[in-house]
Amino acid sequence: MLDRKKVAGAINAMAENFRDTIHPGTLSLWLSLLDEAKVTTEEVFAGVKRLLLKRKISCMPTFAEFFEAIRPEANENLDDLARIQADIVLSAIKRTQIRPKFEDPITDMLIGLVWPWSNLLMMEKSETRYWRRDFIEAYKVYSCKKYREMLYKGTKMLPAKAEGEKGKR
Repeated sequence: MLDRKKVAGAINAMAENFRDTIHPGTLSLWLSLLDEAKVTTEEVFAGVKRLLLKRKISCMPTFAEFFEAIRPEANENLDDLARIQADIVLSAIKRTQIRPKFEDPITDMLIGLVWPWSNLLMMEKSETRYWRRDFIEAYKVYSCKKYREMLYKGTKMLPAKAEGEKGKR
């Protein structure tokens, strides 16, 4: 069971540690996502502790990074899927000038809304490493349950496991 008040305090303390603040609307969204994932207060405290002890970058982590610290095992499959999708996009960039329709709805949405195809075609080879890293992070964020339900609505392609969905396959 998630004690929202204690978790909000822990998240605010973490933000303070990273010399940052978290907007009340963002905090509310994070708490909702944690509730959806059925995360316990103890899991959140353990994740905050991991980040405080191991994170060397002095900025507030994204929700995806925060969730990864809470449940590292839940993100292994999602990381693999995000890497595969990034490779599919990079392969398509090499093959065609015309933007393809990607089978994965999250990839299809990201390519267009976040990264216009024309910009990807102009990307230098030296930039692909950074783009791939950013794509994987964005894919993990947009893979949370709310986005997945919206994107996959009406299709038979709902992936079995995503961020926070422990044990479903």
